[in-house]
Amino acid sequence: MTVEIRNLRKGSLHNSMCNRLRHIKMLPCLSIVQALEGAYEVRLDNGSLQWVEAGAAFIAPRYVRQDITHYVSESSGYMSARWIFLEVTVEGAYLEDVFELPPVFPDPGIPRRFFEDLFASDDGCDSMIAAYRLVQALLPLAKRKERLPDGMRDVLSFLRIHFREKITIRQLADILHLSESAFYPVFRRYTGQTAVSYLNTLRLTEAASLLKSTRSTITEIAGASGFSNVFYFSNQFKKQYGCSPRTYREQDL
Repeated sequence: MTVEIRNLRKGSLHNSMCNRLRHIKMLPCLSIVQALEGAYEVRLDNGSLQWVEAGAAFIAPRYVRQDITHYVSESSGYMSARWIFLEVTVEGAYLEDVFELPPVFPDPGIPRRFFEDLFASDDGCDSMIAAYRLVQALLPLAKRKERLPDGMRDVLSFLRIHFREKITIRQLADILHLSESAFYPVFRRYTGQTAVSYLNTLRLTEAASLLKSTRSTITEIAGASGFSNVFYFSNQFKKQYGCSPRTYREQDL
């Protein structure tokens, strides 16, 4: 099995002002987050609530809604954590498309061991080696999904490349050589959601990234993310993230 890691990034948090702060986000990458002081309360999409105490780590796949509440340590008064963001492919497909990942590591010792190596050095090669070892330890904990037909892979690839453009169901159905009415249940079977919902997730994730990384206006970001109507964009953003685009931009975390 060929595994490839791309775009590895590391980050950390040490904050005394985030107790009970709730943060909702989606990221276009796999996230593995370890609590060091304090704890997280995490819900991924519509899954069960997970309590992630100091030393433990949660695993958030790409484009999954992360509903996170922070809790500072009672002894230190701080919330400390560290994380890695990465893209992982297995035989050319994204890891999350091939495997169903556990929301947390059942054994906190697994992420602790590899995170120490990941953050011990600024050398990119050392970090990448530790990341591969972490993914190697994660794979036996994952459950292989039903294999996506090549046509469905083409549909998802098309959406990921062209989500900023106007896309119709007819275009997507043509890729599978199906009628529009036949396309709807096929797409839901393999993704668990409608094509419109999947497309909106891609667009909203892009918008959230632009809100944090640019000074563009809300209207400009809506258009750059594929939304033709800023009011519809703001409504969908609030449904997904629990706050307005402006409020999201102002959040520190």
